[in-house]
Amino acid sequence: MLREEIHVIKRHICQLNALVEMYEDEPIHSEPFINLIHSIQNLQTQYTVSPVVEMLTVIKYQKPYIFHSLRHRGEIPSAVTMDIRTAEKNLDSLLLQR
Repeated sequence: MLREEIHVIKRHICQLNALVEMYEDEPIHSEPFINLIHSIQNLQTQYTVSPVVEMLTVIKYQKPYIFHSLRHRGEIPSAVTMDIRTAEKNLDSLLLQR
């Protein structure tokens, strides 16, 4: 079970990285980010904690206009207070798990 959860979380992190690379920071590109965030929020985990805050932090710092659009639309919590270094470190450590 734990391996399956880690695999799904890794897939979501890779999708986030791909979206960050693929799209310009323009609100018109918000929809794929919304879909990804909803997907990770709806993930049912027993053994791990889904990295929603870390992923939102990456969007906040790397795609601030998209982040603002998500917040304005009410798609995400208004307060994301994690710093980018911590978020990236946490996501990297999840990617390294087996």
